[in-house]
Amino acid sequence: DYLTRFDRTWNSGAGIRLFSLDSTNGAPKELQTNAYPYADPQLAENGSLFVYLSDAGSENVEDTVASWAVHSDSGYVDKGTITNEKGYGDSSLKFAGDSKFGAAVWVRQTNSLNKDAGDQLTDAAQALMANGTEIMVSRIVNGQWTTKRLTTNGTPDMAPVVAVNGDRIFV
Repeated sequence: DYLTRFDRTWNSGAGIRLFSLDSTNGAPKELQTNAYPYADPQLAENGSLFVYLSDAGSENVEDTVASWAVHSDSGYVDKGTITNEKGYGDSSLKFAGDSKFGAAVWVRQTNSLNKDAGDQLTDAAQALMANGTEIMVSRIVNGQWTTKRLTTNGTPDMAPVVAVNGDRIFV
């Protein structure tokens, strides 16, 4: 059970510096504790928020969701999932912009494989998994997210990227 085996923490400091692990010389602050090993946090350009993948406290990969946290005086405050729409696992989360105007994009699995650890993965199951990926995008304006599914095509949609410029989002 990887959830209980080790402490999981992301570092919010400016990288590892000489003596940075020495608390008397400015050790880095924790960005997130008990973090999913594949959280891959993406920090806003101005540090106002970050997005990350959360395992939602579950060992089931189908429970992985795109999530976010906002900066406050005492650090970052977890705000939960970006959208309440349910899928069967999110991945490849990217972010551009800040909390006033920005966008997150990710891959959502839309089909459940109903497999347990150790089950054989057949060619048909692999095809179902690849063809069941769709691109999601969510726009944040003044701290409020609006989410849309960009693809509904039954073909593999993987590795989206996002950029913002002014009031435009490019996926």
